[in-house]
Amino acid sequence: MNDYSNIRKELRRLVAADELEAAIRQLLDFTETVKADDLHKEVVLQSGRHEQYRKDMRTGGVDYKGLARTKVHISQAILEITDKLPEVQEDGTVVVVKPQGIREKVLRTHILWLMFGIKFLVVLFVLTLWQSGGFTAAQFVATLALLLPIFATYTTVMFRNSVRERHVQQYATTALEPRVSRSFQFTTYGLFLLYGLALFFVIDLRGRGILGQFDYMTSLLALVELLLGVYVGQVVFSLFKRE
Repeated sequence: MNDYSNIRKELRRLVAADELEAAIRQLLDFTETVKADDLHKEVVLQSGRHEQYRKDMRTGGVDYKGLARTKVHISQAILEITDKLPEVQEDGTVVVVKPQGIREKVLRTHILWLMFGIKFLVVLFVLTLWQSGGFTAAQFVATLALLLPIFATYTTVMFRNSVRERHVQQYATTALEPRVSRSFQFTTYGLFLLYGLALFFVIDLRGRGILGQFDYMTSLLALVELLLGVYVGQVVFSLFKRE
């Protein structure tokens, strides 16, 4: 097996020396040897981009500024891949380190379905209370009119992001995708669950007759949206913002 103890240092040296072809060859060899499949696919993609760059240089089919930008992008990608390589000990042993956190794209999917699940159950609960006599028809409609617009605002942002990501990546790799810390992940889950439980709690108070007037319930729902909905909105708009 080749000596990979200084693989990262050597790759950075090659990039600094503008020897991208040599850097790509070493990356292909290393990622294939250690079976880092996601990273290997990304290197293959950069290898293809570099070959196209060399072809354009020979034929002159692209302006100089465009070629310069392409070269910079390839160099940056190689350095990013280098930072993601498995650790290599001094004796040459490769230590595959599991990436920390959760992929941001996966977290966005979780939040999308969590939001749908919470609002679906809340609306179903309101419908059940109406059918059992806890709400009049007018109160049922008024409750939905209070709950659904905010839900529509959040889901519109989420679906807009899903539409932007509708294309299939032929060279899909998860190695370089942004990752979110576990603490943020579980804090987000907890926030959404607390938000849903608060909505259920307030509506249930009205259904059991503890809140005498309907206006009390709507005021408490508005308070929940103010205190918790603001934080939920911050998470939604931060994760699903247009890039």
